[in-house]
Amino acid sequence: MKNTITGRRLAEVDGLRAVAVLAVVLYHYFQAYPQYSPYGAALLPLAKYGDLGVELFFVISGFVITLSLTERPGPLRFALKRLARLWPALVVCSLITFVFVHSVGSDFTQDIRGDLSGVAASWTFTSQRFWHSVFGFDGYVDVVYWTLAIEVRFYLLAAVICWLVPKGRFGRVAPLVLLIMQSIFAVG
Repeated sequence: MKNTITGRRLAEVDGLRAVAVLAVVLYHYFQAYPQYSPYGAALLPLAKYGDLGVELFFVISGFVITLSLTERPGPLRFALKRLARLWPALVVCSLITFVFVHSVGSDFTQDIRGDLSGVAASWTFTSQRFWHSVFGFDGYVDVVYWTLAIEVRFYLLAAVICWLVPKGRFGRVAPLVLLIMQSIFAVG
């Protein structure tokens, strides 16, 4: 991640991202589905804390987005940069996931197999509750995409705060306001 103020790379943030990725991958591989891997949980018991990697991602994202908003990009530029960063990978990964779970005949893929509506839901960055209440199906081609709905909600809040707070005060006001807003969303 490049520091938008100094222009230099922040290796520490990249290192934390690597820790978060490893934690989440180990959690899903060894802990999340013990019925499909009977010795997985026992093989690496420390992996049960891997779900904390998601929280670490959210903290990193809060830091990175707040840092990038100090440049005060316009709303359209900010939205397009976020979309260009997230959406292509989301489309590719959701299509690969869909094809994989429909091509492999294991108990696991049978249990998580969905239809094309899950792909469409995954591409919208919206809550699974929305898809269930409006269309009657549980969205997402892969349940882990719930984090993107939270992430995009955070982007929207951060952008609104950036444009409401007077120039030069965003760095002082944003962390507190964003923390309060995320707390409200987490409870609600």
